[in-house]
Amino acid sequence: MTNLKVQLTAKATVLCVLLFIAGSFSSIAQTDTWVQKSDFGGTARQGAVGFSIGNKGYLGTGNDGNLMKEFWEYDFAANAWSQRADFGGTARTHAVGFSIGSKGYIGTGVDIVAVIYFKDFWEYDQALNTWTQKADFGGTARKNAVGFSIGSKGYLGTGYADGTGLTKDFWEYDPAADTWVQKADLDGAARYRAVGFSIGSKGYIGTGSDLANNCMKDLREFDPVADAWTQKADLGGAAREKAVGFSIGSKGYLGTGSNGNANYKDLWEYDPAAGTWVQKVDFGGVGRRYAIGFSIGNKGYLGTGGDKDNLYQDFWEYDPGIILPISFTSFTATKQATSVLLNWHIATETNNAYFSVEHSNNSNDFSTIGQVKSKGNSTVWQQYNFTDALPFTGNNYYRLKAIDKDGSFHYSDIVLVNIANDKTITIVYPVPAKDILHIQTNGNASFSLVNQVGKILVTKNINGSGSINVSGFAVGLYYLKNNISGAVQKVVIAR
Repeated sequence: MTNLKVQLTAKATVLCVLLFIAGSFSSIAQTDTWVQKSDFGGTARQGAVGFSIGNKGYLGTGNDGNLMKEFWEYDFAANAWSQRADFGGTARTHAVGFSIGSKGYIGTGVDIVAVIYFKDFWEYDQALNTWTQKADFGGTARKNAVGFSIGSKGYLGTGYADGTGLTKDFWEYDPAADTWVQKADLDGAARYRAVGFSIGSKGYIGTGSDLANNCMKDLREFDPVADAWTQKADLGGAAREKAVGFSIGSKGYLGTGSNGNANYKDLWEYDPAAGTWVQKVDFGGVGRRYAIGFSIGNKGYLGTGGDKDNLYQDFWEYDPGIILPISFTSFTATKQATSVLLNWHIATETNNAYFSVEHSNNSNDFSTIGQVKSKGNSTVWQQYNFTDALPFTGNNYYRLKAIDKDGSFHYSDIVLVNIANDKTITIVYPVPAKDILHIQTNGNASFSLVNQVGKILVTKNINGSGSINVSGFAVGLYYLKNNISGAVQKVVIAR
């Protein structure tokens, strides 16, 4: 294997010009710009994986001629890299990575030395700094596939498969069930070395090449609800492979890459509402292939990669000049004794009125369980929290709906908490109840009847069997909560 010379690019000097105006300071804002940040903390490499979780970026695996499994975290606020737990699987390159909620995922890839293709799939827990092996990818082992997440699901497809060649199959991963389900094949040509990213509720795959190194410039949009692909406008720049893609707000970005000979540094912005591409300022570093990219808030990040002679470890931040009405940097759900604590951090808020907290047991049908008032306008980090006192037994999905003062709204990612069944059996009858609600249980527990806004109406200890008088309560939907196990079930009162 050709030895590649490591080229370390010099750090750029950032000049902050402050203007003294009427006794106060204000900074000159620049948009559509690249600023060089701290070099990647590990060795220069290509074919790595990059993704973000909340307000942190992550980069791992890849190769410099030797395979790697180290894993690094980037803190944009401190502009600093720190090494985290090594990737849990075998060292590899040309794998796929994405995040779902507060967890990161890496899978597939290849050992280019022994020529071994992988289909194993691993989950990274940011809070615990640990890796857990999950169900193997549902398709064949492969390299140079693409992946992204939409809501609470992950998606992986295309690539070069062991023993099969180029592929166009496409798979959905459900982290709650730890299962893969095959979806509609990509409707364009089979390919590898493509780019994948998601914007809102849609996913996108574009560019790439075939085995004859014929590069592509088409873009396909995936609708997970319809399980269907639609061809969109071709990339405005040259056809290419080995490029980088990420999204910021309602726009997608694609840049760098190669046509097999020349390496590119141009950057293009895709607007799904208009269905158009617009060229932006060129990437701040040299042209390259097999770099990584991700976004945090309203900024994009791109770094590492190489060309035929050099490998790079420089790292750059892109500011598109997009002011997001709300910029979520993290959203987590944590199981408490009998409740779930939700925490979220906001980088910026513009005219935000309040957050509506939404809850589901299937990740599709959400209902509002509370509201949290917003700070309204803020350019500094803000922290919010909410406690769900009535989580379901089993899977609990949460999302935030940030509602602006003009009535427009924006959703956060979906997070998941599983409340384990402690095997307590509770039978409630009659259904619906009229005046007396009878309860039978296989233990001794305290039960509370709770209305739809979370108010406890009555609490009673029941050992084996007992009842609650509900004659004084209005007809409607209520919840019966086991205060020992935290289990909740619906109760209907009708007359």
